[in-house]
Amino acid sequence: MFKKIVMSSFGQTSLVLFVSALILVISPFSTQAQTEQQIIDSVNTMVADSLRILATPASPVNAVAKDNPNDGGNAILISWELSPDDADIKGYLIYRASSADGPFDEIGEAVRGTNSYTDNKAAIDINYYYKVDSYKMFIDSDGVESKLSASTPISGPVHSSG
Repeated sequence: MFKKIVMSSFGQTSLVLFVSALILVISPFSTQAQTEQQIIDSVNTMVADSLRILATPASPVNAVAKDNPNDGGNAILISWELSPDDADIKGYLIYRASSADGPFDEIGEAVRGTNSYTDNKAAIDINYYYKVDSYKMFIDSDGVESKLSASTPISGPVHSSG
């Protein structure tokens, strides 16, 4: 029963790490006595850390898209306030659409700690809508790398002008 719960909650890779860490916590019994509460606290800390890693990051806030003036056209500057989880994420994905309803296409990426991106491929006098996702990577239960992400509200319309 315990294995089934752990497998469905954490996935195979996390289960191996969890069991390995549990062995490291229990192994000091041969050289040093630990109370039952210390073992429980250590396991709870490991589980909490695993869940933090799997938590969806907070989205960046206040995304704004505006024309990059006097650049001859084709450039729109997208800026945002960093996600409160910036230190724990891989970066930001920038999406663009010609309608607020989408579909949105990924047009670029910015590393964590970065709060702007310039879309240099915008057509002149076409309205665009943008959104920014914060994201982090994890390995799912099938061993496949996947993204956890959170989006800003949509910004726009904005269009590039000469």
